[in-house]
Amino acid sequence: MAPPFKSLQTRILVLIAACFLPGFVIFTVVTVVGHDKELQDVHDKVQRLAAMGDTWANEVLADTERLLAVLRLSSDISGPDAGRCSEKLRLILQANPGYNNIGRVDPDGSMICSAIPAPAGYSIADADFFRQAAHQQAARIHERDSRLRPASARDHQ
Repeated sequence: MAPPFKSLQTRILVLIAACFLPGFVIFTVVTVVGHDKELQDVHDKVQRLAAMGDTWANEVLADTERLLAVLRLSSDISGPDAGRCSEKLRLILQANPGYNNIGRVDPDGSMICSAIPAPAGYSIADADFFRQAAHQQAARIHERDSRLRPASARDHQ
């Protein structure tokens, strides 16, 4: 039986390939594992950034809720004089440049006053955020009224 690799040149090429093959396999495995590690590192960084962004957004919402609670107490804002309300809101907006606008609306969504002048009859009633807020407010009022109602009245619902 003749040897499978007859020529010296073929034998040398097979020997060289046999020497490089383990190195190539190791290189490929290290590259794939390293790529997976890099992907995991990127994923971890994205998760941390998302958590930071979520924390920041929650802080902004909490700050906004506190600002609105204080504004609700101001007779200049909640009073009947729309011009005075708008002027006060303009000053507040200038002091808080992170907001695009600050305004007061009726429960039906009609704009009463705003830091940035709005056209007459302007309404946000069709805006999703307004409908959601109105629905949440109605639910809170219903829940509060249910707790205040005597137990005998709640039993007959």
